[in-house]
Amino acid sequence: MQTLQTTVLAILRWGWFALLVLVSFAYLVSGISDPDDSGTAKSNLVARSTRLAQIPGFTDTLNQLNQLRQSELDALGIETAPTADWMTVCRRMSLALVGCGLSLEEIRELESVSESDREHVHLQNLFNDHRFHHYWAQRLERQFVGADEGPFLKFRRRRFREWLTEVIAQNWSYDRLVRSLITAEGLWTDKPEVNFLTATFGSNNDQPDPVRLAARTSRVFLGLRIDCLQCHDDFLGNVSFVDEEDHSRSGEQADFHQLAAFFTAAKNRGLQGVRNRDVNYEFQYLDTDSTVSVPATVP
Repeated sequence: MQTLQTTVLAILRWGWFALLVLVSFAYLVSGISDPDDSGTAKSNLVARSTRLAQIPGFTDTLNQLNQLRQSELDALGIETAPTADWMTVCRRMSLALVGCGLSLEEIRELESVSESDREHVHLQNLFNDHRFHHYWAQRLERQFVGADEGPFLKFRRRRFREWLTEVIAQNWSYDRLVRSLITAEGLWTDKPEVNFLTATFGSNNDQPDPVRLAARTSRVFLGLRIDCLQCHDDFLGNVSFVDEEDHSRSGEQADFHQLAAFFTAAKNRGLQGVRNRDVNYEFQYLDTDSTVSVPATVP
């Protein structure tokens, strides 16, 4: 009886280890069985490269811009710098799009292409490179949600970054990306774009913060810093808008809060995630005695 107990204990003690080894071996075998076709894929990228000159109207527009630029330089008496060689142009494109220079393999591959096509081929290769997708996902992530940690559990930075990587790889248009972020609904784990909203939960009792979202939206997507309008009208001439008659006007405090009112429709519904509800925003403007209901209006 004692021998049987010893045998059972030994099996229980080492059985888990044998199972772990078996699972690890199966994982390795499944990875080894996948053929590595990176070389073929890379050569196909060159074959599928699309020249910008083939886009309708591109050449005419480019020539007009070059003529306008040259006329301005001639009027100022400035000589243009010599045209950079293909190696310099390709290196700068790599630094901008993937954050590193050309590899020896890339140089050799480009040397096998006609010199007039090398820049176009390299640009297309970079757009199809997973390094470009990840590099720009990280850059856009910091731009969209900042570098703060965000509220615990309700802000999933990694899920948001992975979603941006997929979006870039699928070549979404920028307006589609922005629309998905601003109108996102659902749970932050299931719908990664919702993390654009949940990143502000920490400053508004687990609800999207309309003030922070208005400031971030104008700064990131419109290129305007209108944060000062949160407290008062613009009296320094730093913020300007265009009215219905295309006349320029100074920014007002109402412009900021009417934009913020849009985001009050986004409500955290617990396990349902963020859902759209009716706009409900009230604010007491400077030099007024009471709060008023603020409509959601574009400045």
